[in-house]
Amino acid sequence: MKKALMVAMSAVAAFVLAASSAEAAGSPSPANHDRPASGLVEVTENGIKSAWMSVEYAKTHPAKAKEYGISVPIAGSGKSPKSADHCHRDVCINVTGEGLEVHVWATTAFGNVGCSLATYLADERVYKTREVCPDEPGPGMYSSALVGYHTFHDKTWLCNTWLNMPGEPCIQIHK
Repeated sequence: MKKALMVAMSAVAAFVLAASSAEAAGSPSPANHDRPASGLVEVTENGIKSAWMSVEYAKTHPAKAKEYGISVPIAGSGKSPKSADHCHRDVCINVTGEGLEVHVWATTAFGNVGCSLATYLADERVYKTREVCPDEPGPGMYSSALVGYHTFHDKTWLCNTWLNMPGEPCIQIHK
């Protein structure tokens, strides 16, 4: 768990540093023209919570950033669940659970490509989230989490992608 937490924190820190220097380069225009920019856009559909947050928002709201990108120990249990994480290009996957049971399956993508959506792939099954559209230009992070207890077969591959984002990280479920 400590390794997963350190990997997630390192990935976010590296992205924040890189993105801060790239802010002057600009990003795609936001799709949410009808409301003022806040730096955070959240959507929920079918129990899957997704969001985009700007780097500046993440810097000034670290608790909210943790809510979307870092696994924490199970409250009151005194132990951390087993987890697996992996990044491929701009997309990361983090799965927390025990054996074949997954408690949280989260994905993060770093950037701002305008509207995007997460895809969850479990062998032959495909789950898609609602689109998340940044409310301002500039660097940021897309995030989505499938929370709840899901049981998979041994050796099932879990993968994530984000629309218009490079990368498809995968992990394999084991007994």
